[in-house]
Amino acid sequence: CLFAGIIAGFLAGLLGIGGGIIIVPVIFHAFALTDNNITDIPVFKIAVSTSLAAILPTGISAAYAHYKRNNIDFSVFKKFFIPTIIGTMSGAWLFTILDNQTARWIFSILTGVMALQLLLIPDKYIQKTNDEYRFFPFPFHDIWISFTAGISAIIGIGGASLNVPTMRFYGVPIQIAIGTASLIGVIISSFANISVLSLTIHENINLPFMIGYINVIALISLIMMSIIIAPFGAKIVSKIDKKYTKLIFTLFLLFASFKMAIG
Repeated sequence: CLFAGIIAGFLAGLLGIGGGIIIVPVIFHAFALTDNNITDIPVFKIAVSTSLAAILPTGISAAYAHYKRNNIDFSVFKKFFIPTIIGTMSGAWLFTILDNQTARWIFSILTGVMALQLLLIPDKYIQKTNDEYRFFPFPFHDIWISFTAGISAIIGIGGASLNVPTMRFYGVPIQIAIGTASLIGVIISSFANISVLSLTIHENINLPFMIGYINVIALISLIMMSIIIAPFGAKIVSKIDKKYTKLIFTLFLLFASFKMAIG
């Protein structure tokens, strides 16, 4: 979990993600390797819940680092704020009833499509028009952002895997998209944690150091390392060329899509 915290923190700062794509499989496989009675334990839900808790401080650290470098556009953040809250709380509720494999396939397909959009559509088609971003008209923007926030809550991520490509489609520069997505990730993690914890706090999991579905030992290990590392990722993204940042994020999305598809 210490290694996962290092990688999650670096990616949080570099790409605006909370690190859930890494945290969830690491926790899942850690329990699979150490517990012989894994079939009797809701391991995937433990991994997702612990990830949601861990990416909150990681996201705060990354968002603050991006804020200091003027990488957050609050006008964009305001457009995402309300639908993000609605989608997150809905997703957290669905988390308890939706089939995990279905959620993974949905996310895999969406991130794959977004990666191809970043890779294949030239920047000249997604630049600003008259100094304003081209948001989807109401209610399509709100429906889409609520949906992506819901998916993020269901699978334990900060949402940047979907929000950054969406912002790029709107015409938001890649560094600003990454910084703003890190702040949106804080909102997703906050409301997802409140919702999931309230729904699972009374669950009796036959494991030590559990609060609901959150494993406290794994959570502390992840937080310790990720908070320290996140500012380094934010510092790097402000210095490298935009096209390389875009390439790194595209490759990350493809990797995330593949990992979700194969489980």
